[in-house]
Amino acid sequence: MLNNIIINDNKIQIGGYILPADFKYLEIDFLGSLQGKEFSTKVEEVYFKLTGKEYNFNKNVEIFMVDDTICALDLASNRNANYLDVIDDNEDFSTKIYTLVSIFTACYVDLVDSGIIKSLEKVNFALPSDDGIFLLSLFIAKKIGLPIDTIICGGEVKTVPQIKGLYFKRVNETDIEDFIGIFFDEYDMALDPISVKGIVAMDGFYDSYEDENVTVYLNLSSPYLFARKVLNIVSGEKILDVYKAIDKLYFETSQDIPESIKNKEIPLYYQENIKMPLDIAISFINAYLKV
Repeated sequence: MLNNIIINDNKIQIGGYILPADFKYLEIDFLGSLQGKEFSTKVEEVYFKLTGKEYNFNKNVEIFMVDDTICALDLASNRNANYLDVIDDNEDFSTKIYTLVSIFTACYVDLVDSGIIKSLEKVNFALPSDDGIFLLSLFIAKKIGLPIDTIICGGEVKTVPQIKGLYFKRVNETDIEDFIGIFFDEYDMALDPISVKGIVAMDGFYDSYEDENVTVYLNLSSPYLFARKVLNIVSGEKILDVYKAIDKLYFETSQDIPESIKNKEIPLYYQENIKMPLDIAISFINAYLKV
């Protein structure tokens, strides 16, 4: 568990990890230099820009439009079918942060490359509160020049912080089930019970504010790791056998089943492995703003 934040000598220490208080800035010319390159190359060049170190990014990350204003950044397309694949457990905490900032930057430039947004046009990001490492990484990316307007966070938020550029919404189990069903009915896509919290918060944000930005939501887990629950929500069917539930969910959605699930290489349920509790990430952000 990460402990208190300590600010000392222009550095911020979170638990046993020390992060620079002043990250290198993402200049306009640098963002432009990334256009037209492969996603992995973009990630590697941003990482080198931030750290001065080479980085071999060999993960599969998918970006796709859901409608004209909603885009998915899928971080659950690798072996373990969840986001932990893109922030390796062998990496130290700073490396995880730098990796995520690099991925978010590459995602933004990909949206420019595809004509979805114009260069330097601001976007929103929507995410669940389950792992504060995403909130922290997006906040840092925003502060160092990535054109992010609002970071939208939904989940079990104990208190709703008032931080400029951040929007928080409490999400309960009923919200989760309702919005998995709503999203499926509207887009023929099944969401997992973690990622959908960002969608719930996004809906609350657009109910409260007039905003025409494209919003990128983080897809952090495969719905097939929650096959029985998701199937029951989208079809009303209750199937106890997880393999049958996976097959039936595929029949209902036609969404690709990850090979590792199909080949029974991993446990067929979600294994939580939180890197940073949300309250610690919020404490970091508040400390950062006071430095």
